[in-house]
Amino acid sequence: GYDQSKRIGVIESFINAQNKKKALINSIRCLLSYRGDKKRFNEFKRFRKEYFKETDLCKTIEDIKKLNFDVYISGSDQIWNYRITGNKFDKGYFLDFDSNAKKIIYAASSQDVPFPKEKEQEFINLLKHTKAIISIRESSLKEYSSKLTGIDYPMVLDPVLLGGRRILDKLCSNYTEKSKYILIYQIDSNPKSDIS
Repeated sequence: GYDQSKRIGVIESFINAQNKKKALINSIRCLLSYRGDKKRFNEFKRFRKEYFKETDLCKTIEDIKKLNFDVYISGSDQIWNYRITGNKFDKGYFLDFDSNAKKIIYAASSQDVPFPKEKEQEFINLLKHTKAIISIRESSLKEYSSKLTGIDYPMVLDPVLLGGRRILDKLCSNYTEKSKYILIYQIDSNPKSDIS
């Protein structure tokens, strides 16, 4: 079923919040979106089941190795962002394990560079240790990684764009604007875009 930890997290956030008014508004907004979130979750689940052949969830490097694939591909969005992988770089995204399989890290991405000094050394070690072919998505991360290792990594497109217009045009809808609106595509919370 649908993971209800989001709703529990909202309650904990409210209890721990300094600004209770803002936390209450965010909590109400989150709880009101529960039905839509559940529907979206179920649609993604249905799509994955219909179109993807998925393995069991891998939680460790050993789990990944046990798959015994000929090729492993790691990528792309934010895979080298230690802030979202438990405040450390996830070795799985560097394909850092012994195997005769071909390993490719495609369009690796991270939010902020340069990394703090203690993270930078960990990052260098992982880059130098992996046997994977590496390509990077953002120019800032590419230049930073190349400076740290002396290797000129290729910069590549986000995989979403690889299909080109032939595929992307099929996804376009014939939406007609019914009233004035502002579309915001926002990855991280930003207080400047808070409309409450």
